[in-house]
Amino acid sequence: MENRLKQWWESNRASLCFCIIAVFVFGLFAHAFQFFNFQYAHDSLDGLYVIGRENAHKIELGRMFSPVYRYVFGGNFSAPWLIGFLSLLWVAVAAFCVVKCLDIKNKAATALVCGVMAVNITYIGLAATFIHDLDADMFALMMACVAVYLWKERFAKWLWLPLGAVAICISLGIYQSYISVSVVMVALILLNDVIDGAELKGIIGKAAGAVVMSGIGGVMYYIAVKITPRITGVPMAQRWNSVTEIGNLEIADIPQLVIEAYQGWFEYFISYKSNWTDQRIIAVFNLLVMVSLIVMAAVILVRKKLPVLCRIAVVAIIALLPLCMNIIRVLSPGGHHDLMTYSFVFLYIAAFAMAEKLEVKPVRIICCLCTAAVLFASVQAANELYLKRNLAYQATFSRMNNVVHDMLQAGYAEYDDDGREYDRVYIDGNTKLHYYREFGYLDDIKEGNIDNAVTSDMKSIEHYFKYVLGLYVEFCSEEEIAAIEKTEEYQNMPKYPHDGYIQYINDVMVVKLN
Repeated sequence: MENRLKQWWESNRASLCFCIIAVFVFGLFAHAFQFFNFQYAHDSLDGLYVIGRENAHKIELGRMFSPVYRYVFGGNFSAPWLIGFLSLLWVAVAAFCVVKCLDIKNKAATALVCGVMAVNITYIGLAATFIHDLDADMFALMMACVAVYLWKERFAKWLWLPLGAVAICISLGIYQSYISVSVVMVALILLNDVIDGAELKGIIGKAAGAVVMSGIGGVMYYIAVKITPRITGVPMAQRWNSVTEIGNLEIADIPQLVIEAYQGWFEYFISYKSNWTDQRIIAVFNLLVMVSLIVMAAVILVRKKLPVLCRIAVVAIIALLPLCMNIIRVLSPGGHHDLMTYSFVFLYIAAFAMAEKLEVKPVRIICCLCTAAVLFASVQAANELYLKRNLAYQATFSRMNNVVHDMLQAGYAEYDDDGREYDRVYIDGNTKLHYYREFGYLDDIKEGNIDNAVTSDMKSIEHYFKYVLGLYVEFCSEEEIAAIEKTEEYQNMPKYPHDGYIQYINDVMVVKLN
């Protein structure tokens, strides 16, 4: 085993190092601002300190390995620079697995693969609003890619099967959407085998191995889903953005979900989010990549003397690629959003993989140029959204400091050495901001439309006061809130910043922001 690992390192060291360098170069161009600035907001504010409520929330969603990952790699607090470093490292390993599995040897294509894997709408959405999940989710991505790599390389004779199944299980147990990455990678590998003239019997056997590996991994994940609530005491929740919703999937719904998967995939590419240029121009670049992929498949069918069944397989796999990339739309029928679309970058990767099979230089150049343009748009989108986040963070901080000043002026009792008790507080809403319409194209990115750094959720407000403003606030109970909201005093209270937006009702300091 030691000799085998040494041989593996010697033969793959250069490729792995190239992927690491390329991912970090593109990744830092796009995300350095977010990694080196503290501007937590919304869900990431709740996840700043990741023990307790946040861990329980992950378990509710079937992401029971996310707290384990955080314990091993991240500690109790979400540190932006560490999250950024780890996330790019996991992406680099994933990119290495992808280029190796798909036999992509061209340096420009490899660099662009690393670029689109490090800079895309899913990664941007995570970094902007869910940075506490970013490195864990990229670890799930890496595990999904490692599983396919082990399967493709038949690592250590038979060990690939249990190791690959464990990797699938870990990926599912952190964020289930990356199963789409495994599915589309397997589809592209089988497509390569068909084009290379492999025997159909061998291809079917290889596909069966992938199904068995994924099935075992799925069963292991199912067992973890059943056991974890018993161990932790946290019940599993039926949530719209979790594969745990698959229990509600009905056979009759599948055709419509498949149609929605294709439709959602296509709409993603014709409505790409960036302020860099006109949305329609980016759509043209994406359509050119789609057309190039189809043209290359057609050229392969004409040039290569493939058996009829292999020709059918080529057409079928190309036709099924959008569904493979968006299979989570079928498996998670309750909903879909940008954090579940990472696998869409495989449109560009599929084009590069196909280009390796052909010597059609103009088509390869078109794919590289179009992908580079989309990548540049993504870099712009990332920096623009992070800038918006920073502006909103600073504006929120300024206004909430005014609120704290007014609370103290109204008599809020802070703890002192004499043991004085805290006033209990009810803070209703947040200070609304509506001054960032110039960033309109970014609104469709997951939570990109929220201007304020703090939501109206009481836990988000509590964490903002505690971690950002440095003020401990004793919040009243939900029962007290319900009683307060029924009073005439509350109904007649003005809102921030008008005089009287802070009043005592039922011995509770009520701060009516919005």
